[in-house]
Amino acid sequence: MNYDWNKISSEINKGLGGKSNIEKVYHCATRFRAVVKNVELVDKKELESIELAKGVNIANGEVQIIFGAGLVNKVFEKYEASQDDSSSVVKSEQKNKTFKWQKDASFKDNLFLNIRSGIRAFAEIFIPLIPLFIAGGIALALTSFIGAFGSKNSSVLGMQKFFDIIGGAILGSLPAFVGYTAMKKFGGNPFYGLAIGIIMIAPSLMNSWSQSSYELFNLNDPAAANATTTVAYTLFPKSWGFFSFPLIGYQAQVVPVLMIVYLGYWLERLMTKISHETIAILSVPLVTVFVTIFLGFWIIGPIGRAISEYIGLAFEKIWTYTNFPFFGIGGALIAFVYPFLVITGLHQGFLPIEATLVTTTAKDFGQGFTWITPIATVSNIAQGMVGIGILIALLVIKKDKQISKVTSSAISANLGITEPALFGVNLPLKYPLIIGAIASAVGGYWLGMSQTYATSQGSASWIGNILQFSWKNGDAEAKFYTAKLNFNYVIHNAMSNGVKMLIGNLITSVVAIGATLGWALTKGKKELVKWAE
Repeated sequence: MNYDWNKISSEINKGLGGKSNIEKVYHCATRFRAVVKNVELVDKKELESIELAKGVNIANGEVQIIFGAGLVNKVFEKYEASQDDSSSVVKSEQKNKTFKWQKDASFKDNLFLNIRSGIRAFAEIFIPLIPLFIAGGIALALTSFIGAFGSKNSSVLGMQKFFDIIGGAILGSLPAFVGYTAMKKFGGNPFYGLAIGIIMIAPSLMNSWSQSSYELFNLNDPAAANATTTVAYTLFPKSWGFFSFPLIGYQAQVVPVLMIVYLGYWLERLMTKISHETIAILSVPLVTVFVTIFLGFWIIGPIGRAISEYIGLAFEKIWTYTNFPFFGIGGALIAFVYPFLVITGLHQGFLPIEATLVTTTAKDFGQGFTWITPIATVSNIAQGMVGIGILIALLVIKKDKQISKVTSSAISANLGITEPALFGVNLPLKYPLIIGAIASAVGGYWLGMSQTYATSQGSASWIGNILQFSWKNGDAEAKFYTAKLNFNYVIHNAMSNGVKMLIGNLITSVVAIGATLGWALTKGKKELVKWAE
């Protein structure tokens, strides 16, 4: 179908208060995002009336226009192409301070705004990598799935190895991808970030994480590392080893990369400022790369690795101590809040945290374990099943004007993309959003009490339920649950994580559809009829 892209682009600019009101534009998996100078100039109704737009959300100076997965890429591409080269709008990498302290705002407001800005900065770094997380996560999930159910003949083993190579390469190379996007976000030359990331995972370094051999290095057990691979090198032989560092790689690491690349950004800025133009072509790249890498391997990297370990440990303990056998209050609370995090975009902050959880547990137990994907899954399915409930109600009351919109958004949510359902249906109707959050909480309670874990990041959906959860309890699960709870409790022994996740999704679906129908055919019928006309 052909669309008038110039008209859509013009309406976006008009709704955002004109080109002069736009500081920066970018997009994520489903939303066209714009940071504006004055929110009061934004015309929300104008934006909502744009063809193809499924909803609009405004939060802390950022306007989010929901177009949906795939379509938003096309809209953004056509939007950028329609702008003048001289326009500040197309300069989506325009420098701006991530953290600002407003004198006329209260301490509480400033704190919230800066936390929000920090998470937004993280989102801009990791959102472009979401497709890679999905591809790599599902590849590793298929590796585990084939290993659990496949036979041991050569063709099956070859297929398992094929997916293992893909998943291990993508997630193991995370520092290179993060290095590029982080340096781009900071405002430096992204290829310096890419180079720094590649050096941190160079083949000559000891691999601290790999899908086939996770126990190559253990921070808590130096004796476990091979002496020849951890030999320390130094650039200053007379320093008595003070400047020495072990040649250990940072495969699948996130926090150390961000810290090291941030140092590289400031070194690049410094050298660009002080270098004479006649030597800048040599001095800037040499100092930026050489000094950054040395300081990274010597002190920043080890500190970042330790921080990463503690972040993973902290989030694992939060889940462990708010949930235990037959008591899942932590799961219920997090699952209830999750759709509201999606509305504000704060859920993007879970991306680096989940990557840390997966890599940390994979190193320790031979397989990744994460509770974030299960929570996201019941939340997404809850919002989707609320849409199914609304669809059934519309058929019962014979109002078909919004059926196409409700159907597509419900299917999208059940496949892991909830924004069309949230902003196009559930949020405008208000009560369905709350029903979805409650249904998510019920499913989350089950996930918490049953200690349900996914094996990787990927798709928080029914498809993810099939591929990203182990369907047989093996040695990795036994080691993980024993170390985590000091005993193998009855639910773990009775069923696999795949079965537990399936039960959670079914519980969530029943509550979501049932409660939505109860509301839509009684107290909410008048409101639904008005919305559907």
